[in-house]
Amino acid sequence: MSDYFTEHSRDEDITDDWLILARLLFFFFDFLLMLVEGGWSEQLGLTWENIFPNATKAACPKAIANLERLRSNQLRRDGQCPICICEWEKNESAKLIRMPCEHIFHESCILPWLKRTNSCPVCRHELPSHDPLYETYKKQQVFILSFFSLI
Repeated sequence: MSDYFTEHSRDEDITDDWLILARLLFFFFDFLLMLVEGGWSEQLGLTWENIFPNATKAACPKAIANLERLRSNQLRRDGQCPICICEWEKNESAKLIRMPCEHIFHESCILPWLKRTNSCPVCRHELPSHDPLYETYKKQQVFILSFFSLI
């Protein structure tokens, strides 16, 4: 092996050190990418719920107050609440709430849900949370994902 390095004007020790460093960096970033992109973080227990078991992700009261309120007679089509699976009728006086993701729920069904979690029960679209630590966590996740998409 020393003939190869001598022939190409390279020092064997320096090359081995750089190879080891490059491999370590590669495995480190590969491991981080696996954690971020899915699967591994759940298997290792690195989920928000496991790291902060007592933290709630309830939707911010201000975000709940800003959700669009409507009545069933304002809808152009028939439908049903995805939570209670009851259809709303055109003459129904019950209040409905439209989430930013366009899913519609009975107000009496979705409000208890939003007091426990900040996401749509159908598609998991998230509303802002009242927990500043969780909001920071979400921003960091977006940063990490955007960083690894550049690599």
